[in-house]
Amino acid sequence: MLRQINKKIFFYLSIFILLTTLNNKELINFQLPNINQIDILGFDQNENNELSKNLEFLKSENLFFLNKEKIKKILNSNNLVESYHIFRKFPSTLVLTINKTSYLATTKKGNQFYLIGSNNKFIKTDNEYLKLPQIFGNFRIKEFIQIKKFIDESKFNYEAIKFLYFFPSGRWDIHTNSGIVIKLPKIKVKEKLNLVSSLLIDDKFKNLTLIDIRQKNQIVINE
Repeated sequence: MLRQINKKIFFYLSIFILLTTLNNKELINFQLPNINQIDILGFDQNENNELSKNLEFLKSENLFFLNKEKIKKILNSNNLVESYHIFRKFPSTLVLTINKTSYLATTKKGNQFYLIGSNNKFIKTDNEYLKLPQIFGNFRIKEFIQIKKFIDESKFNYEAIKFLYFFPSGRWDIHTNSGIVIKLPKIKVKEKLNLVSSLLIDDKFKNLTLIDIRQKNQIVINE
């Protein structure tokens, strides 16, 4: 916060010094610079083109007095954006540095396929064959983000997952790339996943097809 205040003080002080160094004639003709170029960093060309269309109105605005809230609203509504930084490059360029969201999984709603981003958004896609876990069931994105968090915090490898199934009761099943079905409980998911990881590296259980850890103090396995 202090750094932002210092930047504002420096900015307005610079304007004051600039204006006070101009004579009357220069002051009459003086104009603050308008934006004539917008550089977007972090997107590919197609993504840049799409975002540029939405930001075209900025080219009629003054570089010094940007409507940052309007820019933020446009960037926050873009499902590909994870985070961003807005920078003025004098005399007349606006630079937007975009951090794209990471793709975590795919799902299908109706006839439309979606990517699920780490920014908690659904992103339309025409590619149903991406090498990502596919999610089934009527889930909310926060429920997927929660199970993803449990998996990441456990010893289980998220990249081993082929499918995730969500049930109306609020629990999940995992189907691994090697053909194992793991039935998860609703509670203590991270602890149970650590237990599953121990079984999977034990040669005695190398032919497992089912691990059911829904019941307390009980593991059901099929080979």
